[in-house]
Amino acid sequence: ENYIEWIAITYCITLTACPALSLPSGFTGDGLPVGMQLIAANVTAYEFFTGCQQAGLSVGIIYSPEEAFEDEHFKARGFQVELVHDDLGRTVKYPGAPYKLPASPWSIYRRAPHLGEHTDEVLQSLK
Repeated sequence: ENYIEWIAITYCITLTACPALSLPSGFTGDGLPVGMQLIAANVTAYEFFTGCQQAGLSVGIIYSPEEAFEDEHFKARGFQVELVHDDLGRTVKYPGAPYKLPASPWSIYRRAPHLGEHTDEVLQSLK
């Protein structure tokens, strides 16, 4: 029920020459799980995810926003949407819909507004 009892059990397992079964658990001072750091320290999130899937483990990827944006699965589903920025003279890739609903399709149709771009319109609507 607690860490000390768990350590006692893993100590006995280690004596059987099976140290992989006594992977340390618990958390670092930063609150990170020790065992997972040892397992996943040398692989990417995607490699860890696919490796676990191949082993029959149910896991998911915790991506950074940049990693999610570049994921091949999301790209294939059309997640990246290019929009023209007239003020920049180029197109910019934006994140698209996080889902696909055929009966109510989602689309992005314009760039994000600039700071204060619609202030006058909003204030006029309040009068």
